[in-house]
Amino acid sequence: GDLKADVAAKVGHAVDSHVIKAFEWLGLFTDEPVKATTNLDAVCELMKARPEMYYAPGEKDMIVMKHTYEVEYADRTEYLSTTMVDYGLDDGTTSMSRTVGLPVAIAARMVLEGKITKPGVQIPITGDIYNPILDELEKLGIKFEDQVDKVVRKADL
Repeated sequence: GDLKADVAAKVGHAVDSHVIKAFEWLGLFTDEPVKATTNLDAVCELMKARPEMYYAPGEKDMIVMKHTYEVEYADRTEYLSTTMVDYGLDDGTTSMSRTVGLPVAIAARMVLEGKITKPGVQIPITGDIYNPILDELEKLGIKFEDQVDKVVRKADL
């Protein structure tokens, strides 16, 4: 069969779509062998082989994260959001590496210091874990901004 057409059909895009063209540009449809043990490693190798994928001197990445919440109380509903915008550093450290690696590093240190004592793998959904991590991230320049976007009082409905 036609690999490109088969992939296009599987992902729900036309063969001439920008998605399929990007797959082709990356080299996903060539017969060139890629040294990798997993599919993810294979895609990473293809990306590393494309100089266009590297940052130019002075270029930085940016991470934007926004969470929105709808909180219902007896007398009102509040619409809240928390937003984080972070940029890579001048020394070449990426925002992606900071916002992924630093929380894990802080948590690992907290385990070693005995500040996290829960057994097993924990997701940071309790304040005793996430508050100290967020506090330290803020000292490192990674900060979430919270705001109340709208309040609708039940009496107003």
